[in-house]
Amino acid sequence: MNKKQLFIIQPHSFIDVITNSSSELFIVKTDKTLETVRGILQKLIDVHNEADDGHYIKTFNDTFGDIFVISKTTPPVMIDNLIDTLENYSGGGDNFGIKFSTCPQYDDFRIPRLTGDDGSDLYERARKEWIQKNRPKILKNCAGMVVIYSEGDNSIPGPIMEFIDQSFNSQRWHLG
Repeated sequence: MNKKQLFIIQPHSFIDVITNSSSELFIVKTDKTLETVRGILQKLIDVHNEADDGHYIKTFNDTFGDIFVISKTTPPVMIDNLIDTLENYSGGGDNFGIKFSTCPQYDDFRIPRLTGDDGSDLYERARKEWIQKNRPKILKNCAGMVVIYSEGDNSIPGPIMEFIDQSFNSQRWHLG
């Protein structure tokens, strides 16, 4: 006779039942200033904490990562990282005037050589050039938009993500 074991797990909050951890990226088209957006996000965290009765308290810094406005004064490394992230999660589509399907892929550079070089240096160089070539497109097509990264996996509570989507006219990328 086969005996089955039954485990009962008592979750302490809703977050315990989420099995797909992920980080998020939002690009928000708004006429609000960066300071106003940050203020609204802080109020949302405050409401979340009050409603949660202290079970899962959040702070701004453990909820959100980088938040910035896309402009010509944005450090190039931040724009390049944004393009890199968008390409990784675009599914090869087009967005913000960039044809992500044209990005060099690692397999394009895997040429066996007697030296043992796997092509990674060529790939990294080609990808960097592609990203830099597309920087002006992001700066032109997304000027004034606010970029909001989550701090980490599941760091933004679901209701706050929904608010950002609906109230800030955002596009969201689930970063896996």
